[in-house]
Amino acid sequence: MEVNRYDRAQIKATRTDEGYLVDTPIVGRVGIQIYKNADGSIRRELRPPEEVFNADSLASFAGKPITDGHPSVPVTSRNAKRLSIGVMQSEGKQDGDNVVVPIILHDESVINEIFKGGKRELSLGYKVDLDETPGVWEGQPYQAVQRRIQINHLAVVPKGRAGNARLNLDGHQDAQSLTPEKETTTMSENLGRLRLDNGLEYQASPEVVVEFEKTRADKQELATRADELQKQLDTATAERDTLKAEVAKIEQIKADSLEAARQEIKARVDLEKAAEAFKVDCADKTNREVKELVIKAVRADADLEGKSDEYVNAAFDMSVAMKHDAATAAQRAAGVGTSRNDAKPQTSGEAYKNFLNNLGKKG
Repeated sequence: MEVNRYDRAQIKATRTDEGYLVDTPIVGRVGIQIYKNADGSIRRELRPPEEVFNADSLASFAGKPITDGHPSVPVTSRNAKRLSIGVMQSEGKQDGDNVVVPIILHDESVINEIFKGGKRELSLGYKVDLDETPGVWEGQPYQAVQRRIQINHLAVVPKGRAGNARLNLDGHQDAQSLTPEKETTTMSENLGRLRLDNGLEYQASPEVVVEFEKTRADKQELATRADELQKQLDTATAERDTLKAEVAKIEQIKADSLEAARQEIKARVDLEKAAEAFKVDCADKTNREVKELVIKAVRADADLEGKSDEYVNAAFDMSVAMKHDAATAAQRAAGVGTSRNDAKPQTSGEAYKNFLNNLGKKG
């Protein structure tokens, strides 16, 4: 998480013939820095040597502006002319556990205030990536580590934060170095910019800005997670609906299969009943085999080899129908029944004979 920090340092200042103030003060140090959270609690952040003395971090001092107090926004090319009262003249350099850098101040009113004792300390404004990994450094606990430190500006303030970052004023008593726990800085010295989602911006302390951005990030993370869960829910719902549709299909398939089985059983029962009239044994025989035996019971030399199922079915139906017609004709000849048609000879019998003759023909 990238945040802004403001730390204190000390200068040994002298005036040039032009009235400028020059010095090479300590502007930063390694160690644990202590900050106050918005709720008044204390937050301890470590600035480890490998980050403070990182080459890219030290290079970021060169040419950066010096300001009268911390501005409410980062210093950029758009506002540097208005905000700048001086400049850091080169890269930062390691001096033991400290960072020093040559500076020059141009603004007469600020320089006069410095020599009168009104403003004696320096405070760096910089961006860091905050590593929220707690630990212990030289026996002292901390809650986070400042990494990838990039300097934005150096502010002249009544009280800073770094603990030893002050102007070194010859002939003047240095301001008392307060421990961070005892520091009291005004809101205007340490304000950051807080931007709402609707575009409105407000000034707020860096701690509030950090907490706000953390809350915004947490909110975004929760929204992202909620979207992921909604997608998972939609997927699960779609899978459930698909399974319900498949279950419905299975139930229909079962019903169709059961009906087909009933029809198949009924057809077999009807087939075996018809075959009884021809004294055909149906045991262990397929429906086609039973039908062929029925046909051959009518015409032993019937040629059924290679015939299609449709042909066999038609021949079987004709055999059963003809036998029924023959039986009916025999009953009539014997005087059985209540009606008689003497207009023509038995045409059904002739058709039956023709059918039997055709069964015996090849191809």
